[in-house]
Amino acid sequence: MAGEPPLQGDLTLSAQILEAIGALVVVLDPQGHVVYFNRACQESTGYSLEELAGRPFWDVLLPPEEAAAMQATFHDPSAVQVPSRFESFWVGKEGRQRLITWSNTPLFDATGRVRYIVGTGLDVTERRQMEEALRRSEQQHADLLHSLNAICWEADPETLAFRFVTQEAERLLGYPLARWIDDPTFWTHHLVHPEDRAWVVPFCMAETRAGRSHDFEYRVLAADGRTLWLRDIVRVEQENGRTVGLKGVMVDITSRKLAELERDQLLQRLQEAILARDEFLSIASHELRSPLTSMQLALQHLLRIARNRPLSEASAQVMQALEVAERQCRQLGKLVNALLDISRIRAGRLHLDLRQTDLVAVVQEAVLQLRGELEASGSSLDIEASGPLWGQWDPGRILQVVTNLLSNAIKYGGGRPISIRILQGDSHARLTVADQGIGIPADRIGTIFDRFTRAVSPRHYGGLGLGLYIVRSLVEAHGGRVTVQSEVGVGSTFGVELPLSAPPSAQTMR
Repeated sequence: MAGEPPLQGDLTLSAQILEAIGALVVVLDPQGHVVYFNRACQESTGYSLEELAGRPFWDVLLPPEEAAAMQATFHDPSAVQVPSRFESFWVGKEGRQRLITWSNTPLFDATGRVRYIVGTGLDVTERRQMEEALRRSEQQHADLLHSLNAICWEADPETLAFRFVTQEAERLLGYPLARWIDDPTFWTHHLVHPEDRAWVVPFCMAETRAGRSHDFEYRVLAADGRTLWLRDIVRVEQENGRTVGLKGVMVDITSRKLAELERDQLLQRLQEAILARDEFLSIASHELRSPLTSMQLALQHLLRIARNRPLSEASAQVMQALEVAERQCRQLGKLVNALLDISRIRAGRLHLDLRQTDLVAVVQEAVLQLRGELEASGSSLDIEASGPLWGQWDPGRILQVVTNLLSNAIKYGGGRPISIRILQGDSHARLTVADQGIGIPADRIGTIFDRFTRAVSPRHYGGLGLGLYIVRSLVEAHGGRVTVQSEVGVGSTFGVELPLSAPPSAQTMR
């Protein structure tokens, strides 16, 4: 088109205004040819009006992928008769694309036909770039939050209801994210462990109302019923001195808490072991000193007799003193042997001399050795056995087992009857030693086979607290097991099961 564009002659003032404004203004005829192109358009694209006047704008200003669709629109009479809004890219003279948001308005002549289409546009390229950068940043932030091995959350400061939680919440605890958000009482009435709710919820409420950020640890219930420990680090959001929200991070500290619990239990066991050691040393000192004192007195008595009277005249007194000394030496030997056995058991060096052994004969030997103690206690003894019972055992060690059990029955039997039962099974022998004495408290039964453990006070009953530990160790070394049934005031029954053929590993106990 040559000469002055028709619209410039009709609307000179309007054209001046359109030249002055910063918006993009382009006027097209009904066929999409450029009629007017204001200064803002020329600066944006690098094209002058002279270069574009009379040309279809899509041939020059639109990228190829949008040109065909736009051309089809102008071939549809109904499409160009109504105002429309859309976004498209403009291609400048240097090939640089700009994103434009358009508002198109048709101008009609007196007959109602479209004479011109006025397009008003805003260059939103930078805005969209910023929006996209912001969207990417938010997505990266969200991805980062969701990738953390922690639950990031936001909550209402009044109700403590969650407004937002990351996906780790569902992965760690198993509850759907919708439940966290949709149930306003989820944290206060469901998630926090029932035993911790009484202090956790009031604490968080009080700290929030005071505007103080806080950091605390508590237990929660997972969807599958597991109990987990969380550390909750809470920041109180304020505006103009008013609390408007809570933001926090929940970190799973279950492993740390379990490690702390294990450490505390180990420390408690260590302290108990130290106390047991100290008590053992005190008891051992007393137990060793008593026979030494008796033996010393007996020897001093012998010396006085020897110095003051001919031995021929004092033979009865000498024999009595020697018997006391011999008995106390035997007691010392038992104590020393027990200590030696403990060291051998702990070192895995307790050798078993396995041979064919009659259990009934071993029991009879134990009764013979303890005859004096049995008579002194006033307890009667009943032995039930159908005949010899042979097995592959160490006779000395089995004698030690029976002697310890029978000695305990005498000591704690209160002078009441004691019974020993010997039974043979297909592959095992079973020995039970039962008394009707003081019994064992229920809370002590689980520990009486431990070292230095006693079911009663050492002030009332002697001993080192090693006998049952040695019994269990010797029986297990033979491949057997020891059991106990007891009731306070009724009595105790100890059972020993021994395989008739000891396993090969029993030769040396490990």
